Amino acid sequence: MVKFVHLGTGGTHTKHVTDALHRASRLRTCRLYNTMPPTSDTVVAIVDESERLLDKDTLQTLLEQESVVFVIGDSMGVPCNIRNSAEHVCSLSRLKLGHQLQALVLAEAVCDSLASLALSHDAQTTA
Repeated sequence: MVKFVHLGTGGTHTKHVTDALHRASRLRTCRLYNTMPPTSDTVVAIVDESERLLDKDTLQTLLEQESVVFVIGDSMGVPCNIRNSAEHVCSLSRLKLGHQLQALVLAEAVCDSLASLALSHDAQTTA
């Protein structure tokens, strides 16, 4: 399961984020939350200040896990307690992106990566 936590839902891009996650749910269960659920899953905090970029390979590796939680903050960012307890702290770009745009970019990237993983899995099973 992919858990997508956007602490700043309700903005202009929320419908687009929901649509992207709905498309991704055809391949793997995805849930959108507006608060941090209790979890023992791998947590990935998305912050602008991180030197580590979340690239395609890292995203696919994370999505190969049974369950992963991606956390995007609100206009104040990801709270320190979540950031400090996250297994991975990454940025989506060297540019500063607003939280609404981060949510949209990440949701689309998750959708695309899940589709790529499904295609490669299908190719392996037919070979």
